[in-house]
Amino acid sequence: FCAEAFGLPYDFNSPNDGGRVEPFSGFYHPGAPKPKKGQAKPAQSTSITSRLLTRVSINRSRATAEDAMLYALEVLDETQGKIQPGKQPTQTQFNSSIEVANDKLAKDLTAYINAQRFRLGGSGSRGLGKAHIKASSNTSKSSVSQRIDSFNKQLHKRWRDWNRSFGDLAPALPENREYFTLDLQSDAIFTERWRSTTVLTPAMLLAETGIADDSLQLEVAHSSYAYTSGWNSAWGLMKDVDVVTNKGGCYLFSTEQPELWKPVWQRLEARGLGDRTPEGFGQVLICHPFHTVFREAAL
Repeated sequence: FCAEAFGLPYDFNSPNDGGRVEPFSGFYHPGAPKPKKGQAKPAQSTSITSRLLTRVSINRSRATAEDAMLYALEVLDETQGKIQPGKQPTQTQFNSSIEVANDKLAKDLTAYINAQRFRLGGSGSRGLGKAHIKASSNTSKSSVSQRIDSFNKQLHKRWRDWNRSFGDLAPALPENREYFTLDLQSDAIFTERWRSTTVLTPAMLLAETGIADDSLQLEVAHSSYAYTSGWNSAWGLMKDVDVVTNKGGCYLFSTEQPELWKPVWQRLEARGLGDRTPEGFGQVLICHPFHTVFREAAL
């Protein structure tokens, strides 16, 4: 955003050797190895391994194995990594979160999840999908207003740093405009006039929220697309192929009327954006704290 306003080229490169940086699609977490003195904490990518299970088909009439009939299922491994002698294997874990309206609903939902036994995925009758789910209520997440205030302070500070470094090539940021980002935490399905798109325009956001704000502007959009489908177990049919905007996409907006958006931001995080949000698509976070992490103080 700053580079475009100042008319300067900007390309991501490695802070270690200045080499080219390739896009990465996935999750990362702080690495286990202890960093050396003066070095940043290393990060490790996360992936899940799978394997094929071969099974014998059963004749429904005789309830015995069918001759020359085999089938294979691709399943997720129960453990990850190499099994070391004398050590317990690392269990496969998935972390997730659910946004709810109030604390009482959070406690009731937590109690319900912890009291149930779940099987996830298909082929549950074949012994697959058994999972242990542990839920806990957590209210430590920073509020939307705090994240937006922190983001705007860092943005104005960064803008002043660019002015000092390259001269007054661009005017100061307007004081009457507030900036906020919509960061995709999951793949999203956006449509505009019944056509698939990967850019969340101001008109689409206004229609989604029902707000009348003529001052809303899209400043920057970073996104990519892919295709998704699936299998509907209840109907026994393939799901439609949809164009999705990949998770990690970011949209920077600005407005002169932030008071109109304050009650909406929390609702956007709870309900999501776009189509098929009940299936997990379109989860967003307003002003992700990652935006305030710069390369001179990298994670």
